[in-house]
Amino acid sequence: MRLHDIRDQCVYDCAFVGKKLVDCSDWNTGALYASAYFISSKIHSYFSDFPMPDHYPNYPSNRQIFDYMKNFARHYNLYDHITFNTEVTQTTFANDVWDVTLAHGETRQYRWMVCVSGTTWHPKMPAWASQTDAFDGEVRHANSFRHMDEFRGKRVLVVGAGNSGCDIACDAAVAGDAAFINVRRGYHFVPKHIMGKPADVFGDEGPHAAQRGRCPRDAAAAFGLYLFHHVDGGDGPYERQRSIFSVQIRAEE
Repeated sequence: MRLHDIRDQCVYDCAFVGKKLVDCSDWNTGALYASAYFISSKIHSYFSDFPMPDHYPNYPSNRQIFDYMKNFARHYNLYDHITFNTEVTQTTFANDVWDVTLAHGETRQYRWMVCVSGTTWHPKMPAWASQTDAFDGEVRHANSFRHMDEFRGKRVLVVGAGNSGCDIACDAAVAGDAAFINVRRGYHFVPKHIMGKPADVFGDEGPHAAQRGRCPRDAAAAFGLYLFHHVDGGDGPYERQRSIFSVQIRAEE
């Protein structure tokens, strides 16, 4: 909007850009755990008009993404358009206008409104998490995890292999007495680097890209045979849902 000279404003209930993502001065006030790194590589994850610094690793840390966000905001003078430490208490829409009421009583009017509420900010626990009569341990959501030291002296079971689940399982393996991970279908765990390249870059270039002349056929064939044996005719109850690298592999019932 700034580039198209549209008058815009942002109301943010924190003191600075990115605070809810990660506050490096106090892990208890941020939303991420200390060991979090980007899941996708910097090659595929930057704003098109603001590349990440060359000195960043292929998978930047949360601190580096935090700095990147602040530098982006400074570069485009976004700070002048952000009202910090202010909560929105009410919004109403009438006559093609949004009335936005702020915590200190002021009401502002806007033609358009984008609500960035943070869909994963509040944890949603499964029903079985409260059925712990026969379990004297601790059941918690990934949302509350901040540092691997929380696992010292504990045996840890991580349920689910999503992005945070895999990261937290690795932390538990390092710091805990024992670590386990539970999944309800078959998964292939792909390393972050394949043949010296970030996995998402390799996913763009091969092995399927060999058919388009973007990857050497011998390298693609070797990797495909190694990683996707169960998908392409090998033994095991697996089926391909879509093209390789687009989704996880799921086990047939």
